[in-house]
Amino acid sequence: MEWKELGEIKILIVEDDPFNRLLIRSLLEKFTQIEFLEASDGLEALKILETQSIDLMFLALHLPKMNANELLTVLEEKKICESMAILLMTTEKVLKEDFTKKGIDDCVSKPFVLEELEKKIYQNLIRKRKLYNKNKEAQDLDSQTAKMYSKTQIQLSQQDFFLKMISLKTKANTAQRIQAKVIALIAKEFALKLGYDNNMSQYIYYASLIRDIGVIALPLAHDENKVFSDEDKKIFQEYILLGYDMLSGAIETDFIRISKLVILHYKEAHDGSGMPYSIQEDAIPEVAVIVAISETFEALLSKRTYRTPIQYTTEEAYTILLNSQTRFKPKVLKIFLHHFLEFVTLRQSIINIANT
Repeated sequence: MEWKELGEIKILIVEDDPFNRLLIRSLLEKFTQIEFLEASDGLEALKILETQSIDLMFLALHLPKMNANELLTVLEEKKICESMAILLMTTEKVLKEDFTKKGIDDCVSKPFVLEELEKKIYQNLIRKRKLYNKNKEAQDLDSQTAKMYSKTQIQLSQQDFFLKMISLKTKANTAQRIQAKVIALIAKEFALKLGYDNNMSQYIYYASLIRDIGVIALPLAHDENKVFSDEDKKIFQEYILLGYDMLSGAIETDFIRISKLVILHYKEAHDGSGMPYSIQEDAIPEVAVIVAISETFEALLSKRTYRTPIQYTTEEAYTILLNSQTRFKPKVLKIFLHHFLEFVTLRQSIINIANT
């Protein structure tokens, strides 16, 4: 391994156990080109990553204040340290593929072995730098392409393309199309009441319409009247990550950025019981919470063919939402409930117009 070609290396060790932090430094002390930084929790690590350029981060799975999942989500949303290699440290049996979509490049088992540490640091630094340079070249090409079109033209073409794709799912189902329209318009109005401007509220509207776009990429033929097996349900849950991946190759406009946040996080829950990453509280983007509440509101007041056809009264729907503070961010939910009757009226108006 040609360590000299790597030049100076800055490594951040994020671990709440001071002994493990010291052990890593001791094992690698012969490499004088390495500068070490340390953090004992996720929040401390985030502050360092926001202000310094880090080449590689050792990351413990379980951390106080902000755990590994939450930290990785914030890094992805803020596009921090995209060129940094991340090695997950764990004593647990984990599958590397379970973490690659969260930004993890490799896993390091505890107790540490010097040869393994050296090999994984070297290999992942080389690989990450090559990948970053390749992505940067692609981004530069995207940037040149973007200059040929106005931002508005690009976003309009993106919206049109993805809406046509999602229309494949609802093409033969009028009720689904109306429900999708209701959810999107409720989400847009809710965003306005939360103080979002017209442009951002419109992006949330479109993001809501394509939130389930990953369904069309599933190998499972989607039939809402079908009773899924446990294996089918497991496959069906993958639509979240599939949908996110479908947008990941697009030029990063505001529409794409908001849509990716909604698609990836609107099934998360405030108490951490959601999916796909079980993040919680402020780690869940507010735009995703807006869409999630709007979808639940419509689900409570409508009949759906794939579940027992219960249709709640307005009062029952309000009570259910009022008791949903473990699922939704309380302060956001409170504002929705404050305008609840307005949303009920808006919903009925949309349905009346759609049925005329």
